Amino acid sequence: MNKDEIMTLIKAMIPPGKTIAPREVAIKIAEQRQVSAGGSQHKLEPWQKYLPEIKAIAKQMALNGDLVFIRKKKLIHPDEARGVFRYGLPETVPENTRETKSESKSE
Repeated sequence: MNKDEIMTLIKAMIPPGKTIAPREVAIKIAEQRQVSAGGSQHKLEPWQKYLPEIKAIAKQMALNGDLVFIRKKKLIHPDEARGVFRYGLPETVPENTRETKSESKSE
């Protein structure tokens, strides 16, 4: 999968008003690559190896305004994305998501 295909996949995987975890995208890519290579569905290749590429692409998407990063129901800057966080679409961010303190100060 190239960068554009991964960007499209990330957007397509996010249901309206919901979020997804980076690992969900990585698992989907691992499944797709395994099927396209003719591999067995019983043993999935390690999906963790796709996380750095996915996170880099998602960060660029967020900086371009195409994606938001959410942690503990708060919007975060992609550079603050450590630990557990999720991706959402800016136009359908869950209603219970709040701005971070740093964002509200900048306005």
